[in-house]
Amino acid sequence: MSKRSRKVSKKKSQKENNENSIKIANELSDNQIFRKEEYSMLFTDYRLKTFTDWPFDEDNSCNPYALASAGFYHIPTNEEPDATRCFCCYKDLDGWEPDDNPWEEHRKHSPHCAFLSLNKSVEKLTVDEFLKLECERQKNKLKKLFHIKIDELKHHGKNVRMEMAKINK
Repeated sequence: MSKRSRKVSKKKSQKENNENSIKIANELSDNQIFRKEEYSMLFTDYRLKTFTDWPFDEDNSCNPYALASAGFYHIPTNEEPDATRCFCCYKDLDGWEPDDNPWEEHRKHSPHCAFLSLNKSVEKLTVDEFLKLECERQKNKLKKLFHIKIDELKHHGKNVRMEMAKINK
């Protein structure tokens, strides 16, 4: 192969890699994996703003500030008005009681959460600490998405099997 052919082939390969990278980035952003709002949950003040209709008041140990400080933000549903999620480990917790300690509950249900091991606020992290936390957070996020997709696939498979059973009757 001539030098010119190798250069053209190399440029073509680089172009394909760039196109693949752009395609992957577009797919990720289409699925809203990288959202600005998601990064705001790193900060206690933003997590606190999500607790607009929290069922317990400031007199209880399970109050919005304590939950936000422990890494949680509010994700209420009709079935679970007290549902919360950790911004780092993505652990969902509900069924809170007024006297629950959010830090203790977080440790009990997600003992390996990287946020819990910090012992300081995100605002006081070094760049290295922040990057390590972000790597853990992204791994946890992808695990959660992966499990959601597995559950969706299982549900779809169950429906297909039911339809196939109807056809075979």
